Amino acid sequence: MGMNNLLQRNSHQSLALALAFCLSWMLATIFIDFLAVPAVFQTVTSRDEAASLGVTIFTRFNYIEIILALFLCILSVKSKRIISLVLIVFPLLYGLYLSPNIDKMNKLKMATIDEDPKMEKIQADLDFYHNFYVKADSAKLLLLILLFGLQLKDLYKKEETL
Repeated sequence: MGMNNLLQRNSHQSLALALAFCLSWMLATIFIDFLAVPAVFQTVTSRDEAASLGVTIFTRFNYIEIILALFLCILSVKSKRIISLVLIVFPLLYGLYLSPNIDKMNKLKMATIDEDPKMEKIQADLDFYHNFYVKADSAKLLLLILLFGLQLKDLYKKEETL
């Protein structure tokens, strides 16, 4: 087996692994967004407890996402590395800004009585952070789908050359 053939095979394996990480991240995001957290809100009787548990789930998942994004950056070929680098921004944004602020607003909301004039501002801030998270997660999923499609296309090309 020649050196060129060995390099092609390693490149093929890296691409297949990147594809697996991308698919895993995509499926985990869909599972948490559309199944796990909604199930928490349906089964936990206290909305405040459900919100706190939801933030905990998302925060822990954000750390896993950072690891997945780093692996994707390492494994992605140069033309896909830019998308992988952009994907790192999402879990960092979630973990360092959105999740802590959502948690803070939830705690403020739980500590504030409904008649308090500050409640409207707290709820507006909480809604802003939550809506921002939802929109960012939608963008992240679209980028993951794009990256997955591009990697799948590259994998098929690589298989044709082997």
